[in-house]
Amino acid sequence: MAITSIENVIKLLYSYNPWWRVGTMPQDMVKPTKRFAYFESMHWLEHDSVRRFVLLSGARRVGKTTIMYQMIQNLLDKACRQRVFCMYPLITQY
Repeated sequence: MAITSIENVIKLLYSYNPWWRVGTMPQDMVKPTKRFAYFESMHWLEHDSVRRFVLLSGARRVGKTTIMYQMIQNLLDKACRQRVFCMYPLITQY
């Protein structure tokens, strides 16, 4: 899809972020087992005194996307208590 307008950008982002439409992660995207890196990343993301982004980096096929999906589901589960905006820009394709 050529990114030529704001509408196309929004469509592209919605296609990469299905939880924007339904409010929850598709079950096939969230694995039940959580690794140490998940808990460490959530600790830094939920740190109260500092507003920040959490960057997951590492070699290919080590579980970064799985951890990110688990983190997004955790934040969506808490959305009833706070405003949550989770975005996954798939930048490796560009």
